[in-house]
Amino acid sequence: MWGAERIVSSEWLSEMLSEKVTAVYHDLSWGYQWWIDTERNIFIMWGRGGQLVFINKDKNLIVVITSETNTGGDFNLSVHDALPIYDRINSIAY
Repeated sequence: MWGAERIVSSEWLSEMLSEKVTAVYHDLSWGYQWWIDTERNIFIMWGRGGQLVFINKDKNLIVVITSETNTGGDFNLSVHDALPIYDRINSIAY
């Protein structure tokens, strides 16, 4: 929404967040530019250098994790390194 104007339809959001490729990377599936963790029922944006956003619609929870932008650095966080951090935050969120 931009003010009172809808700029992205709910149909497109549903389509974008639906599984297109099942278990394409370890246990994560793929939508349109979104990773989908069906076990946790969350959507994940995974950007360059370990920039991650986890969205849990059921809890209205968004978790943002940033890491070293040097993608070859020791502090670059993979999604599988970050999932335990998300799980901990999710476990205490109400």
